[in-house]
Amino acid sequence: MDNNFKIDILEKFSSAEPITKGWSKDKKYCVESEDGTKFLLRISELERHEERKELFEMLKRVDSLEIPMCRPVEFGTCADGVYTLHSWIDGEDLEPALQTMPETEHFMLGIKSGEILRKIHSIPARDSQEDWASLFNRKTDLKMQKYSECGLRFKGDEHVIEYIENNRHLLENRPQCFQHGDYHVGNMMIEDGELKIIDFDRFDFGDPWEEFNRIVFSASASPHFATGQLRGYFGGEPPIEFFKLLAFYISSNTLSSIYWAIPFGDSDIEIMMNQSQDVLRWYDNMQNPIPTWYLKDYEVWDILDKDGNKTGRFHERGKPMATGDYHVVVHVWNHNGRGEWLIDKRSPQNKESGIKMSNTKKNETEYDYIIYVDASGDDGLKFEKGSSLCFVASSVIIHKDDMSHNIAILNEIKKLMGGKVTDEVKYSKVRRHYNAEKIHNLLKDIKASLYSSIVFKQLTKIPMYLDPSTKALGAFTHAYVGIMMGTHFAEESYVKVKIVMDHMKATEESIVKKTHQ
Repeated sequence: MDNNFKIDILEKFSSAEPITKGWSKDKKYCVESEDGTKFLLRISELERHEERKELFEMLKRVDSLEIPMCRPVEFGTCADGVYTLHSWIDGEDLEPALQTMPETEHFMLGIKSGEILRKIHSIPARDSQEDWASLFNRKTDLKMQKYSECGLRFKGDEHVIEYIENNRHLLENRPQCFQHGDYHVGNMMIEDGELKIIDFDRFDFGDPWEEFNRIVFSASASPHFATGQLRGYFGGEPPIEFFKLLAFYISSNTLSSIYWAIPFGDSDIEIMMNQSQDVLRWYDNMQNPIPTWYLKDYEVWDILDKDGNKTGRFHERGKPMATGDYHVVVHVWNHNGRGEWLIDKRSPQNKESGIKMSNTKKNETEYDYIIYVDASGDDGLKFEKGSSLCFVASSVIIHKDDMSHNIAILNEIKKLMGGKVTDEVKYSKVRRHYNAEKIHNLLKDIKASLYSSIVFKQLTKIPMYLDPSTKALGAFTHAYVGIMMGTHFAEESYVKVKIVMDHMKATEESIVKKTHQ
């Protein structure tokens, strides 16, 4: 609504409390209507009418995206100039609130802020917008000139200036969109646990990645929040091209921040001088485009209760979990059509997961050991008609150098049993065969290690195992294989293993795929 009556706007409300925080020259009030509803009232000079009206219209577009913000309510003129009325956020400023929160929450709030910003950037720039490279190169030239003329210099500024001059080409062919203009923790609030965005006063149009030039304030307050913001915006790891361009924008902003602070006095000059040194430290004197505050390996999990429900709390990967807290683990296994599985043991030089087991996509013929696995339970080991009480899994581990020796023994056994080399040897037949004693003596010369495990379903209290309608043998077998190999190869520094599992029924195979994908 555009109200053009020259009124004393404050008379419309039952109460008005002045707000003195912030850099704006606007008069700001927390006002309350007769029904008790609170609003944020901003009054600007009349000369800013068109500028403020454009902002109000843009805020309506942002609000239509369901962005959590001070929603635009009313615009008009009054006795004191131009006013805008916004919904009131009854919360607390994010920056001081972060000091009382765990770092995992910093990270999750950062992710949310990145997701919100991506939505804001969906609003396109004006059709008449100037080419970005031309526009920002001109801005950069002006910033460098003002910096050189302001009379102040920060230590190491030559590195910043050199980076700018060597990377102007990064500005070519950049897209443009609507920008908040001052997006950092100082312009965010928390209300009932929800992140809210405030103060679009410096809105602009430009490269969406330039919007992150204020992330230095967020990174100083919380590297975890700043890292989360980038992950949330990109939906994962930001591309290296982003980091290079971000370093350019931060370099440009670092120069302008020095002369910008001069009118505000020594205290603000000192803040910006210190920030310039932070920037040089983060970027190793502009030699590394990825800042040191970016936590590349940081990962957070949802904490679940014992029933698998989210608790609303988060856990940092790599730290011990508290008793009673759980998280989701997903296993992905690679196998071929013959039912063969390939698993290797990671090198101890692997900083993250040295000597741990993992599946691999490497050539299947490259292995140190071969493991033959067989399991029974759903259709093999039944103590009552129509049901099974337990799962049993067994495995034979053979070093590749012993394979020819063992195959020769098996061929000899097949001859004693009167079978062909291609025949399968079943122990149930061996023990009843008239050559059983000779066969047993040959079996003693097999070079291998044997492992077996039995699990009684009722004792596990695992729903999948107890439900007779499920086929959980595959899931049990894969868990057994991991535990067995962790035990057998505990002293090995690096090992590649080929696993051959007994063919399972089609229904069982589908359960295995569902379990591990």
